[in-house]
Amino acid sequence: MNNFEKEKEKMKGMVALGWLSGATVLEVIMLLAYLIWQTK
Repeated sequence: MNNFEKEKEKMKGMVALGWLSGATVLEVIMLLAYLIWQTK
């Protein structure tokens, strides 16, 4: 039971990390698209 709880916490951390990196990538793409749009 204790091990299962630990695994659940690890999963939560992984998901949070995934969301964070995903948001960062999205922001970079948005920024690049904006810069490209500005130079047109």
